[in-house]
This record gives sequence, C-alpha cells and structure tokens, in this order.
Amino acid sequence: WLFHIVLLSGCSSCAFSGCGMRPLMDPPVEMRVIGGQEALPGNWPWQVSVQMRHDSSYLHICGGSIIDTRWVLTAAHCVSQASSGVANIQLVVGLHQRSIRNGMTKVMKLKRIFLHYDFDHNTLQNDMSLLELSKKIEYNDYVQPVCLPFNKTIIDSMHLCYITGWGVTKENGNLVPEPDILQEAVVKLIPNSVCNQAKWYNGLIKPNMQCAGYEEGGVDTCQGDSGGPLQCFSPLNERFYLLGVASFGVRCGLPFKTGVYMRTSTFKDWLKKIKNSQSSIFLTSSCLTYLLRLKTLHRIYCKMNCLYILWARDCYQACGVRKLAQGFALPGIEPRSLACEAR
Repeated sequence: WLFHIVLLSGCSSCAFSGCGMRPLMDPPVEMRVIGGQEALPGNWPWQVSVQMRHDSSYLHICGGSIIDTRWVLTAAHCVSQASSGVANIQLVVGLHQRSIRNGMTKVMKLKRIFLHYDFDHNTLQNDMSLLELSKKIEYNDYVQPVCLPFNKTIIDSMHLCYITGWGVTKENGNLVPEPDILQEAVVKLIPNSVCNQAKWYNGLIKPNMQCAGYEEGGVDTCQGDSGGPLQCFSPLNERFYLLGVASFGVRCGLPFKTGVYMRTSTFKDWLKKIKNSQSSIFLTSSCLTYLLRLKTLHRIYCKMNCLYILWARDCYQACGVRKLAQGFALPGIEPRSLACEAR
C-alpha cells in the first residue's frame, strides 16, 4: 500500500469556484489504472459515503455525489428500504480514509429522501435517488460539488472518466473487504449498442443506462460502490461532470460484464422537479410488502457474511424473516451496495 502524508490546511470558508473543480489537483492527464489505486486526499471532493445505522454505529453501504449545498445524488436501491426513513441514514463528506476523521470531514443528516417515481426494484430501471440534507454543506478544499452534464456539447467532449468508491476490491481473483482509503480507476465508456450484444448484457441496457469499464474486465465498481460517481472530465471548461451513478453489474470485473450506471443527463426533468418540491416522496416498504415480494423472487440468498442491503434489519426481524432476499428478478444481476452481517 502507498501511504500519503498531507497537511490538511483547507479552509471551511473558501470561495466556491464552480462545480466540478478540484482545488488541490491539476487537470487530469490521460492514463489507465489497471484495477484501480488509492486516490489522493482531495482528488474527488464531491464523493460521499452513504452510511446506515447498525445497532449503535453507522456502516458504509454506498457512495454518493454532492451536486449542491443541500443535495446528494445516489442510487435508489441504496436507500429504498430504510424503514425508519432519514433517521437511519447519515452522509459523510470530505472523507478520504474511513478510519480517520479530520477537520475537513463532516457528518450530515438528512431532511428528505426522494426515490425516482419509476424506480423498479426488480430490473433496477431508474435507479436514482436524491437526498436532501438538513443543513447546507460548507465547501472547502476537500468538499466541492460535481457538475451535471445537461449540455450535449459537454457530453460529447468527455474523454477521460473515473470511478471511485470504498467498495470491495479483488486480489488474485478473490473479493476482499472494502478498503479504508478511497479508490479510483480510469474506465472506458462503452456504447449501448456494444453493451447490449449477446455476450455482454444481451439487450438489458436501456437508453438511460451507461456501461463503463473494459471488454477484458478487471476494472470495475463492486459491492459498496453503488450510488457513487462515474465522473468524466471535459477539456472544454476543465471541469468534471457526473455522467453516471453506479447501479449494478454481474459480479465484479468480469469480461464483457462492465459496471452499469444511470445516465444523469436523462434525469434532468426529474431532478428539477424534486429540487422544487415541498413534500417528500420517500417510499417505505412494509413488512407485508416484503413478504409478498419474497414469494415472487426467482432466487433467495442467505449468506453469513456480507449481504445486500435491501430490507431494513428491524423489518425482517419484526416479520420473523430469517433470510434476506436479493430482491432482483434477473438472475446474476447484483446491486453494488453493502449490508450488515446476518444475525
């Protein structure tokens, strides 16, 4: 492992220079990182850790991206089953190393959770969620918003894209526990016409989805990276744009099975409507809904280590359900969020 010692000198009242800017970093250069590497502090100032309450502590389950002082964008499946709503979820901004907190790291509480109104838990269609914070984020060198790509000229100019997160990684082909330090990797954008070919995703990819990775595999998001950013650099204005939100994949790093991301550009109207909304449209699944869904699943998974967080712990305990369901009717498709251990 490569450790970096930095002087944390960012100020909490620094002037906001615009979205997609990295105050501590120069513009990126063309490169390729095989399998990823540790990011430098301040490399991705819009990266957020989405955490869910587990007993007396909070555990990282997903990533997210700051898009404004009060708004964070993540995947709907990350927060769709938080049975107690906002009380069970917190966000950590300015985080680099999960085991170390400093003056630039802030814990943020939520005011409201918005799921996309057409989110489908079985197919992961419209897997987007907008989180409204109870207080405004204070920007500093380590906390900044990312731009949203609502301009076609900007989208067409993107040529250097990164994925980031604290999700599990691979060593010698085996999944290992999620890293302490934020990871980054360069990925290639795969056209939908290619990603929908038979040996890829065989028609599963919709127009509002984006594949990113490599045909040969090896560089990918994985469990714990859901909701995190697929961020791309535009040389036109030297800013980063949130091209996609990490959603799902078939296992991790397999050939022809790249990560699949929700295209933020296709959600412009929804985002505008939500940010202007005065009421929450957070949907909470009841235990009855949970039990009914169990009967329709193609497969039920029960593992004794890391499980997918789709059903709140208090819900399945109250229902007397001892197994957790993966919750996706398409065999082999896996969300990329983490959960607590089975009890």
